[in-house]
Amino acid sequence: MTAFKSSVWTKLISLVLSSLLALNTVGCTYYKAKTLPSTDKPTIDKIGTLHKYFVIHHGENVYSCSDLSVDMDNISGDIQRISPKFFHYNDDPKVPHDKYDNSILNEVHIYMKDGSVMPPAGLSKIPLADIKEIRIIQTDGTATLVTLILGTVGVIAGFYLILVIVIALTKSSCPYVYSYNGENFIFEGETYGGAIASNLERDDYMPLPSIIPVNDSYRIRINNELKECQYTDLAELVAVDHPEGTKVLLDKYGSPQIISDPRSPETAISANSDDLLQIIKEKDHSIYFFNDENSLKNTVTMKFKKPGNAVEGKLLLNAKNSLWFDHVFGEFLSKFGSSYNTWMKTQSKTDPVLREQKIKENDFPLTAYMLKNGEWKLIDFLYTVGPLASRDFVLPVDLSGAGDEIEIRIETGFMFWELDYAAMDFTVKHNLYVKKYAPFTGVDNGGFDRTDELVSSDKKYMVQEHAGLSTEVIYKTEPVNEGSIRTVFLHTRGYYELIREFTGIPDIIELNKFKTPGYFSEYSRSEYFRILKKEDPIICLKPVN
Repeated sequence: MTAFKSSVWTKLISLVLSSLLALNTVGCTYYKAKTLPSTDKPTIDKIGTLHKYFVIHHGENVYSCSDLSVDMDNISGDIQRISPKFFHYNDDPKVPHDKYDNSILNEVHIYMKDGSVMPPAGLSKIPLADIKEIRIIQTDGTATLVTLILGTVGVIAGFYLILVIVIALTKSSCPYVYSYNGENFIFEGETYGGAIASNLERDDYMPLPSIIPVNDSYRIRINNELKECQYTDLAELVAVDHPEGTKVLLDKYGSPQIISDPRSPETAISANSDDLLQIIKEKDHSIYFFNDENSLKNTVTMKFKKPGNAVEGKLLLNAKNSLWFDHVFGEFLSKFGSSYNTWMKTQSKTDPVLREQKIKENDFPLTAYMLKNGEWKLIDFLYTVGPLASRDFVLPVDLSGAGDEIEIRIETGFMFWELDYAAMDFTVKHNLYVKKYAPFTGVDNGGFDRTDELVSSDKKYMVQEHAGLSTEVIYKTEPVNEGSIRTVFLHTRGYYELIREFTGIPDIIELNKFKTPGYFSEYSRSEYFRILKKEDPIICLKPVN
């Protein structure tokens, strides 16, 4: 596992991020970023030209940083002590940021770790490893939002924080859902992620942890903020009332799974035999990146103690796709050049079963197995969810025939996912009160009524043809059952089409390599080693002729 090898990641920061400025993401984020023409996008060392005002927070002290630049190890710039009155953003969540003028959108706030040393005023450097988080102030067109990006482990924090800030300041991303918490619309995540053609249309069940009813109504927004066309066929709420002291998640099929006693694994080992237990034991932004250099497929193998009377368990995961996976997928698409649209049309006519099989063969999902009688038996797999929004997942596990110890393995392609948390729960099934709410109203930002397009899965799509379109959906609700608490989910069904304007002739030789099952993972590793200028220790898969 290379998650703690700072030399690797510090080398990657400058080199990888320069290429990621041209990223063709299929993931999602929750801000509308300043977009620059592709010919005007700066390199990573010119990041300071993107926004007018970078603010550094070190304890109670605040500094400005002008002429900012980034190298492999540090942020550099002219650092000067300032008063808080010289910037607009207030990190008190109760302060409505839309009260400020638009100059708040020129601010990026960098927070340093406790105990870090603040460099002296003047031309100075701040180690990336000393950065705790970065907050980017953006807007969704009607209300100002705050993007909070947390660090991970060691220099990984610097790598991911800078990576995300570059993407956030140069572009925006795909089908996103916001829920109303009584004061603001809060980003919840991407819906039906990865369904990039009509034959990949699917259902999605997204938790809405921020949603709060106001005047007996729930409110959400479904936005298009990228160069793509989105087709949403259904958008209903699923409300589950359950006993206090418990939690509920919907599995990928929409079935509620009750959780009351999640248990950490006894052991958690990577494919390279690294101990991951402390990384995945808590939801703390300490991430495993599935980045073992010596493995074509990356795995986490966990052992759990099984209660004697348990016949069914629930595997709990908190995970998301990586920005690196978006980069790899975007590079693949670019190889089609001017033939991209023709290829996508052909792919959309492929048998959906065959297309999903190709996705599995290339290790895009996060797939779970259980060891039974010496063989790894499939539990299920998780669809992609995008790179900037972690999600809680639950996978029911049949424990029949299992002994006192349960061995679970999850696997994916090289650096395709990030894992923050894993556990198992053995709570016996309860009868839960489940209520589905169809949209009461759905009106887009052009004033058009979209309600009928969202009430049922009937191929009458709410089509959002271009970036900037937003639909606010209101659902009438009922009081929570006495003695219960409520968890709300958004059930959507749909797909989207990426709009890309590649030029040039297709790279046939390279594209033929992707016909080999599993080659995407090998390509991801090869790109990784190429950027690091290291020799790949594993022989590449043989491409199809």
